[in-house]
Amino acid sequence: MPTLPQPIRVDIDMWICIRNDAALPKASIQRVHTPEGDRYLLYKWDVDPGKRVLRGIHESLENANALVLFDQPQNAAPGASPADVSRPPLSESERKTLAAMRGAGALIKPATQEATRGLA
Repeated sequence: MPTLPQPIRVDIDMWICIRNDAALPKASIQRVHTPEGDRYLLYKWDVDPGKRVLRGIHESLENANALVLFDQPQNAAPGASPADVSRPPLSESERKTLAAMRGAGALIKPATQEATRGLA
């Protein structure tokens, strides 16, 4: 299993966790001081602070960071890390289909008669 990136400190009591998207955090960790000692609040990240969701309270920054995993690609096997994901080779018919689709026009769906009636 790959090691997780260290959280990025943004102020004295706040860290962000970056995973799949290098420009958008996946989680934030907020340190709070309690009579029992420091605790680390793990939040699911959202640009809108009102949509951030508390996911847990942890006794260390390392424990909170360890729970922020990479997103699995849709075709990944359960438990596979992003580096472990590989695609099977294309079949002959898939290669022919892709070869026929080369060119911008092949990537545009043909318009149906119903969709074009209002355009005439």
